[in-house]
Amino acid sequence: MKIGLRYGHSINCRGARGKIDEVDSCRILYGKIKVLLEVQGHTVIDCNSNANNVNSELSEGTNKANNAKVDIYITIHMNSFNGKAKGVECWVYDTNSKTAITIGNKICANISKLGTPNREVKYSTGYHDLNASSMESIIVESLFCDSSQDAELFKNKTDELARAIANGIDSRVSLNISKPQKPINKEEYDMKKIVTYLGDADLFAAVMVAQKLSCPLMRVNDFKASGLKAEQVIQIGGNVNDTNRFSTMKNAANKYL
Repeated sequence: MKIGLRYGHSINCRGARGKIDEVDSCRILYGKIKVLLEVQGHTVIDCNSNANNVNSELSEGTNKANNAKVDIYITIHMNSFNGKAKGVECWVYDTNSKTAITIGNKICANISKLGTPNREVKYSTGYHDLNASSMESIIVESLFCDSSQDAELFKNKTDELARAIANGIDSRVSLNISKPQKPINKEEYDMKKIVTYLGDADLFAAVMVAQKLSCPLMRVNDFKASGLKAEQVIQIGGNVNDTNRFSTMKNAANKYL
């Protein structure tokens, strides 16, 4: 799907300000949502504006969406009222905006689960983003930036908030943030390899193997008692086919020399 996406207002035409700033906060959400949707194979058209007045920034956004012939146009905003109001709501043009209504309802449900009221989908033919776009469109009022509770939600759950919006657009986007796996504690070794020998009769063969492999040499019992660890322990003598010193030497030579 080709999605027109933008954060509300512009860096030169600021939106609402409260406990957090609408433009700055929505820019963060925009970046995260864009990546989440692109990972799912969507084409995300940047419909943002740097205009310094409301009419220009609004027109630039819808013009970009219309020119790109996007399938749906979504703008990310934050509300502001009296410091007490809180919650999420989405605005669509009218009841014929079936896709927008479905997405809006899902976004509202997702965000409300993060801990703010669901103010649900609302209708308006008066908003520029809704009446100047050639395709279905949604204004996401993600929360109230002048609400202490909503501001804390944004600060503490920014990634979850972005996922809540992206999942409303495409349910394949996971709502859950993957927690980093705890590193597997690899066993630490004191050396790569060591040659051990069972008894004095096996010493000559063990010396030859240790020299060939350029590694330390220890008696089996001494190595066990030392507490040292090696990735590979090569034992000379005491194996199944080591019936005497001659067979031990032969077996060691065939295998290691």
